[in-house]
Amino acid sequence: MHATRFAHFAVAASLAIWLCAATAKAQFDFDKLGEDLAPSSSPSANAPVKVHAIFVTANGNQPARLLVTAEIKPKWHINSQAKIGANIPTRIEVAGGAGYKLKSGFTPNRPPEAHNEYDIQSEQHEGTVTWTAPIELTAGVDPAMLTIEGTFTYQACSTHCLEPETIPFSAKLGEVASAAESLAGGKQIYRAEDSPVTLTGYVEPRTVAPGSKFKLVLTAEMDPDWHIYPLADLHTNQFSKPTLIVLSHKGGFEAGSIKTDATPKNEPAATGGTDTYYEHRVSWTVEMTVHADAKPGVHPLGGSIGYQTCKSSACKGAIVANFSVEVPIEATEAAGRLPLVFQEAGKEYADLAKVAASGGFDEDKIRALASGSSQSLILMLGAALLGGLILNAMPCVLPVIGLKILGFVEQSHDHRSRVFLLNMWFSLGLISVFLVLASLAVFLGL
Repeated sequence: MHATRFAHFAVAASLAIWLCAATAKAQFDFDKLGEDLAPSSSPSANAPVKVHAIFVTANGNQPARLLVTAEIKPKWHINSQAKIGANIPTRIEVAGGAGYKLKSGFTPNRPPEAHNEYDIQSEQHEGTVTWTAPIELTAGVDPAMLTIEGTFTYQACSTHCLEPETIPFSAKLGEVASAAESLAGGKQIYRAEDSPVTLTGYVEPRTVAPGSKFKLVLTAEMDPDWHIYPLADLHTNQFSKPTLIVLSHKGGFEAGSIKTDATPKNEPAATGGTDTYYEHRVSWTVEMTVHADAKPGVHPLGGSIGYQTCKSSACKGAIVANFSVEVPIEATEAAGRLPLVFQEAGKEYADLAKVAASGGFDEDKIRALASGSSQSLILMLGAALLGGLILNAMPCVLPVIGLKILGFVEQSHDHRSRVFLLNMWFSLGLISVFLVLASLAVFLGL
């Protein structure tokens, strides 16, 4: 009898909670609490992905190129072009037309990040990504009068995935010097919103040869009274975030150690220990080596820098910015500098910290660290089982187990159908409670 009453109470409580959740959702519409939680899947102003395209004519050793850029909202991502499992890959298709011909496939300006969620492999793009493909313009065609039509197919995911969508694009002629900046929202002089730091950078020389060396330079200039922290291996104050520099795309190049041109300042920290930081201006230089067998042409180089700025009375939240540049490889070097293009990153500082390889820029280490950041499904199930056993051994639960066993013994004398129904309703009641709580967590973005 007691078991029957308890089962009825569990079902009634579950139904009450479910009705409350449904009423709250109807009244407040949790989907509209933030556009990033459930934006429209149509290509509107609230869509999580916006696509732009331009093409540029040949310039020196660089062929004419078609550039397609996807601006992905924070907390969202799209898949790479690779078909991995059941994931919907990103696909760029160019319609045939007079005046141009696509010479090869599209290459992103930075590679996707590898992920392993519950033993499911995926490759994801976040932030702003530009895909480039060489094109051949027909002799005699006027580029200013040419339009290249195409489609961009993707699936956007956050806490949930939207339906795959295909967006048409029309590419007009753009200027070579400003193509990357106007298209991807990047800038050669970068300052994040409400940030006291200005970032610049370059590679030197502007044209490299197989087997040669060149340098990659990143510079941070701070406003008066503000400072920035050294790289992770120099940082001693655990309460502030160190600067992180990760090269995620370095095809044809090998990165050496990082050197800096400034001496950090050391002061006693209010929380104990030593506070180490740079004031005014600091540059980090990475010596890059071109592989001896590197093929002539344009090779992309890019990565991310994460940093936090503070002053005596306050600290800003940590920021991540992406940087990229296209380095020409030719038979002989050419003096000069190529500026880096910076743009807002679609990842958080904590995400960059997870993939920052200690002691170097080995891309394989970065990918392995990113892939191994999630626990395996078997380990998670084992942890859940252990947690359940611990909870059942608690003083407020353990005595009830004996009472429940006695209830099962008492039911053993009833008809099998009655026992089955009682236990079915009891199980459904418990499951419903947890389903409701999980649904509320999803609605609220917890």
